[in-house]
Amino acid sequence: MSESNRASLPELALGGAVLAADTVSEAVSGFARRTVAAGRKTVAGTIGAGSRAVTGARDTAVQNLYRRRDAGLSKLRSTAEAQLTWVETTIVPRVVDDLMPYLTSSVLPRMIDAALPQIREKVVPIVIADLAESEELRELITEQSRDVVADAASDLRDSTAAADDRLETGFRRIFHLSAAR
Repeated sequence: MSESNRASLPELALGGAVLAADTVSEAVSGFARRTVAAGRKTVAGTIGAGSRAVTGARDTAVQNLYRRRDAGLSKLRSTAEAQLTWVETTIVPRVVDDLMPYLTSSVLPRMIDAALPQIREKVVPIVIADLAESEELRELITEQSRDVVADAASDLRDSTAAADDRLETGFRRIFHLSAAR
């Protein structure tokens, strides 16, 4: 069988799920038809026995029909849930893992390129406006500005003190003065 004729794992899983659902649906439909036929036969046989017998048989047939329908639906649901669980735990992770390189190398860059102009046009101005109006940001900038000014003043004090010490030392050397104690 050539590669082009082979079904992929997701196609096989989906096909299996559809076949299972069709099989259960046909079984439930046949079961319901047989149940309805049995109920009708029961009702037809009891008509002559009187109104009470007819009513009782009809009620029994309807209850049986509903009970069997409910059992069939329950079976259908459990089969479908089992198939979905299997697909979710077995097939979907494989498909996602197989698609991930393609998505990250081809699809996501195109999506980002397509979305970026709208982000720049609509989102960035809103973010900037929110930041400009943010009291917390203003306080943070003020605090950082104070810290920068305090650091600069400290550096200036240290530089000025060092320069003063050098001037004093030079002055004492020129005039041959002894160091003050």
